[in-house]
Amino acid sequence: GATLPMARAALETGEPRQRRVALQVLRTAGSQAASHLPAVLHVLATGPAGLRREALRTIDAFGAGILPELVRVCTEIDSARARAATDVLPRLAADFPKFLGPLESLRQSLPRDRRVEMIRILQSPRALAMAAVPLFRNALADPEGTVRAAAVRALVATQPTPDGDWHTLVFMLSDPDPDVADELDRALAGRRATVPLGEAVRDGAGLLRERALELLLASGSLDAAALPVLLEAHDGAAGPIRRQILTILRRMAPQSDEVKRRHAAALEEASPELRREAAAYFAEWLGDLALARAATGKALADPDAEVRAHAAVAYAQFGAEALPHLERLLAGTDPAGIDGALQTAARLGATGSPLVEQIQALGDSLPAELRHQHLRTLVALDADSERTLARLRDILQGPDRELQETALDALRAREQVGAGITRILLGTVAVEEDDLRSKAMAALRRATADSIPPLLLALADDAPGIQRAAIGALAELRLRAVET
Repeated sequence: GATLPMARAALETGEPRQRRVALQVLRTAGSQAASHLPAVLHVLATGPAGLRREALRTIDAFGAGILPELVRVCTEIDSARARAATDVLPRLAADFPKFLGPLESLRQSLPRDRRVEMIRILQSPRALAMAAVPLFRNALADPEGTVRAAAVRALVATQPTPDGDWHTLVFMLSDPDPDVADELDRALAGRRATVPLGEAVRDGAGLLRERALELLLASGSLDAAALPVLLEAHDGAAGPIRRQILTILRRMAPQSDEVKRRHAAALEEASPELRREAAAYFAEWLGDLALARAATGKALADPDAEVRAHAAVAYAQFGAEALPHLERLLAGTDPAGIDGALQTAARLGATGSPLVEQIQALGDSLPAELRHQHLRTLVALDADSERTLARLRDILQGPDRELQETALDALRAREQVGAGITRILLGTVAVEEDDLRSKAMAALRRATADSIPPLLLALADDAPGIQRAAIGALAELRLRAVET
């Protein structure tokens, strides 16, 4: 009983020879001397090389029972003996599972910063980290957010993370702590956690579901097993959640037959947000042509303008096959249907030329809200005809500023501007409104070679604005000719 305290005193104050003898005494005592571990660690941290070797042999003789105390010393902040203890710890990795209970009690007893340090230390080497996984899981329930965040980081670092931990981590998304949220964002990014994220969308609520949806949208791709989970979640969700799930499915599994059918069904929903999402899907992915044609053809007459715009993009992809349905819509009295048909026709280009007579005939009988789209469609399909040129001239010389802007925007969108339009635009660049003048000049820069005569005549015009516009258009023409 007296020998061991004497040996410890010698370790702390004795000469090197006395310290060596003290280490031998403690080593002989084995586990009975384990309480003197901190003093031996001090020698290991600060002694000369020969004594450090003796100290390691002594620690080995103490046995695995020192593990909890060794871990406690490891958590001392900025301590030389803590660094020495950390170096020793991997030697006892194989015995770690035997002491999980005492180690968990130790973790709970430490202050917050030392709990974080304990988790950090146990992450390396891998053998030690894998043995410490139960401790990391327990720490996910720690009352302090920084400790929970450290536990998330540790679990992810033990790759490959056991499958069950993905579910545990996903269902922590409702944790309000920002440190935990940041760690989870990094941990759950990518494809590997999309199945448990889908389950959180299907089975969760509130913040958990909201965060799971955000991470799924950011994941970029879906694990194959996640698709049926998300389809189940979609079928059981309310409007806003269903819309977000449809967005995820549109981006990550667009070619699935089940995804196509659900988007087609969504076009019949009362919620405009759901219909917009579904129409956006068909604008990007036609998939089953018969299904897409029926769904988007009906959506051309949707009361929501955004739905019609997406449906027009989709339906225009059917080319000449779209013409009979567009003719029926143009002959009808539903303003929404006429608008959808006009938008689609504008996207058809030359393919839409059989519709020009019908579109021209609509003329001024259209309600005010359709005149802008009517004008855009005429410029896209029939800009150089005498009837369209006369209409453009009347508009650009008339009082309706909004229609003037629509006309100039439509002309700027054309790849080429012929002689007839050039003459009209040269008259517009003389107006006082800067916005209209700049748009007209931008459109003139798309003038074709047949516009050279009116541009040369404009050089003799007394109005400096017309001269400048003509010079700019001729310079652009010359530049394009040189490039060609």
